[in-house]
Amino acid sequence: MSPLSDRAPRADRELFVIYDFKTTGNTKCTDNSCEHVPNLVCVKQFYAVCEDDANVVVDCQRCGKGQHSF
Repeated sequence: MSPLSDRAPRADRELFVIYDFKTTGNTKCTDNSCEHVPNLVCVKQFYAVCEDDANVVVDCQRCGKGQHSF
């Protein structure tokens, strides 16, 4: 095992992934609780060097597809 490095990762390799889940809580588990079932999942991804790009919705050669919805 090697020790941790004090150097920051290279900006072209630092990938950000931002996500959000929208759920509904209609399924009862017990009298006091219900199950939250995801009905929408949204994900955005981009590399640090592309962070200031105004149009992250457009596909990027470096980042790939920038926005996903399920």
